[in-house]
Amino acid sequence: TSDTGKYYLYVAPGTYTLNANFNHPYYQFLPSSHSATTTQYGDTITGKDFRMRPAFNFTDVAVNMTALTIARPDHPVNYNITAKNFGATSLTVDIGLKLPVLTTYQNIAGGTVTINAPDSITISIPGVNPLGNKKATLTLYVSTSAAINDTLRFYPKAYPFATDTIKSNNIDTLKHPVRTSFDP
Repeated sequence: TSDTGKYYLYVAPGTYTLNANFNHPYYQFLPSSHSATTTQYGDTITGKDFRMRPAFNFTDVAVNMTALTIARPDHPVNYNITAKNFGATSLTVDIGLKLPVLTTYQNIAGGTVTINAPDSITISIPGVNPLGNKKATLTLYVSTSAAINDTLRFYPKAYPFATDTIKSNNIDTLKHPVRTSFDP
């Protein structure tokens, strides 16, 4: 399958049944299969497309947080926040994040931040399409009080949580150790 959804089969002459194979509890393919006949090698058959349709309207978002740089005292550190939308409609994914004691918020690229308290932010990532994901890069500042082997602990939570279909993927955990000492 190509990035555009085109698929290619190289088969001997004959009649074949093509089945869409996508295992998701909330989507279905229409039609579920096609019949195709080739009479010689090199035949091209077109128009055997499959349309993916949500079985019902639902919300299912997820979040993933990964460290992009090493956490060092008195330095910025970058994180990717990935919002995933398994649901049926495009939406803005909000991610609540309590910042570790040794960090302060600096900026974000690819989203917007609302500062709820000195140690609590909400990251909004707009326009996450169905079955798609979008990333925002979060920059925090690591305090000079951080020491080698301190661990920065993050528990981002994706919203809307109350109406989410699969809540177990709405919360991620990242434990990011401080790896180098203070470097003036």
